[in-house]
Amino acid sequence: NKLKSINSQLKKKGVQDDVKKSLLQNENKFKTVFESSNYGLVIFTENGQFSECNSKTLELFEISSKNEFLEMNISKLVPIRQPSGERSEMIYERRVKKAIFGKKQNFTFWVNKYTGESFLCEITLSRINLEGSYVLFGQLRDLTKEVQQIKELENSEERFRLIASTAKDAIILMDDKGQVTQWNNAAEKIFGYTKNDAIGMPVHQILASKEHQKSFQKGFEVF
Repeated sequence: NKLKSINSQLKKKGVQDDVKKSLLQNENKFKTVFESSNYGLVIFTENGQFSECNSKTLELFEISSKNEFLEMNISKLVPIRQPSGERSEMIYERRVKKAIFGKKQNFTFWVNKYTGESFLCEITLSRINLEGSYVLFGQLRDLTKEVQQIKELENSEERFRLIASTAKDAIILMDDKGQVTQWNNAAEKIFGYTKNDAIGMPVHQILASKEHQKSFQKGFEVF
């Protein structure tokens, strides 16, 4: 009986060791994924106190020390108000409350770097159970490049509109269905259609005579 008891205890110890080993391996995998992510990753409490972050987070907020970041509260990293005029604190509390009740949140939010410079951030919040308590897991993505690209696109579109409006030649754009999408001032003078009338019209109805409209349309379909 003693021998059976010893064997049983050894087996239990072996199982416990295997479980501990497996847990350690999973923990190491998590740490590797967590640290190597291209997203800023943070774990924090409902009241905004950080408990963990990866190196990408420190890079985003331009903070050199992880300990310094973990001692901060989220309230220190957001402007008083968002561009909409609403207080950042109110938006944050509303989003956190939904996330802590299990409803995943995805939104864009202006945040501050440690230097005070603001940048637009895409934030995803989800609830996780950590050591028996619910905390929040946040994914952060800097949208600075996307914002810059949109501005450049808007500027290029504005330059095109300026050129088109002052050009002496007709400038006409159409979509893949052959409907007019752009009609400048010169086109109004040459063809006699106002911009409001021309936009959305099939281009062949404007450019081709009635006897040639069918052949024009067929040619366009092949094109």
